Amino acid sequence: MSGPLVAPMLYPSGCGLSVWVYQDGGAIISSSQTSCPYNFSTADMDSWLGFYAWFSYNNQVAAKTAYSGPASSFTNTYGYWCANGNNTS
Repeated sequence: MSGPLVAPMLYPSGCGLSVWVYQDGGAIISSSQTSCPYNFSTADMDSWLGFYAWFSYNNQVAAKTAYSGPASSFTNTYGYWCANGNNTS
């Protein structure tokens, strides 16, 4: 089984990214936060949720792009409400 391909990107020195994906009732929540020890002028963060089925991870069900103006951190949080009430976890 192979996973999705991830293209490495240059991340500013000292900055970090945290990603949380969790279940809340019938919803799957994605919450990502990026932060730096200094202010940046602009930033954007793309994220998507998908599931593994039919021998592929590329079954996208939800996505969100977040933008930030001058700041030192920002978040991108959104959810996907499962059509089956998440009975299959």
